[in-house]
Amino acid sequence: MAQYRKRRIVHGPNKNEEKVRRAQEAGRQADTLKVRFPQVSRLSLKLTMTNPQSGQSEVVERSLGPGDACELTVACPGRCGVGKFDVSAMVQASIEAQQASADASAACPEVLFAGLPDTCGYKLDCHLEVAYAPAPAA
Repeated sequence: MAQYRKRRIVHGPNKNEEKVRRAQEAGRQADTLKVRFPQVSRLSLKLTMTNPQSGQSEVVERSLGPGDACELTVACPGRCGVGKFDVSAMVQASIEAQQASADASAACPEVLFAGLPDTCGYKLDCHLEVAYAPAPAA
């Protein structure tokens, strides 16, 4: 009669799972506010999303410090389900122009149903405030 050995019990993730986890952590750490915009000490966003059908508004406020992840996209809460608002271009332009505050707006261009001209139409109004780090003494 052949004897079989019991399988070894795995107590943790394997090396491939660890490798993926380390890569994800490195990616998260690399995309902080300090890395993307070194001259900025604080970034405040006030996002107002307005429903075109009912006119109801949803307000989201974000405040980012130097060590916070710099995520500058917002998912559209509308019926399209796939729309995204990207405010990174506005933030980049404001910081390059050394503006302390800026305003912008955009509408979700996603089509609700294929073949119809109707779009989602959710509107995003964004107010941005930037606090710059003091320049190093020369």
